[in-house]
Amino acid sequence: MKRLVRGYAKHFTRWLTGEAVYVRALDIELKNQHLFADALLEVLLHGQPGLLHIEFQAYDDPDMEMRLLEYNVLASRQYGHLPVYSYVIYLRKAGKIAESPLVRTFPNGEEVHRFFYRVVKLWEIPAEALLQTGWMGVLPLVTLTAGGKQPEVVREMIG
Repeated sequence: MKRLVRGYAKHFTRWLTGEAVYVRALDIELKNQHLFADALLEVLLHGQPGLLHIEFQAYDDPDMEMRLLEYNVLASRQYGHLPVYSYVIYLRKAGKIAESPLVRTFPNGEEVHRFFYRVVKLWEIPAEALLQTGWMGVLPLVTLTAGGKQPEVVREMIG
């Protein structure tokens, strides 16, 4: 089948799409990159296994949505196709903020992908919300939250 498509690529292009114009055949080996997520955790949500994927972002990354999608798919594939809950935590306002969902379409408007992820903008979260948790792991983020730089808030955070 691969040889057939390679030999008659124009025919397959017209048959399957009707409108697309064949340009050239590409290498069929899809390269696998070594990618490293900031955090990937196994979780149970409502008693069901899943993965929690976290990316921290401190600067503008125009490819953030695509990175999240790529990490999400690769993580799910690597761990038995478990659902992956992807989060991007913005540490500060810096350029364009990725907003869920990522929607990719063909030029004719037909949808190809719709990928949902969660966005956390630390500067929009009241400092008190993190302080109230009492969780040591999130306390270092308090100074990045709304009101988190206030001297009394910093004292409470380190106290």
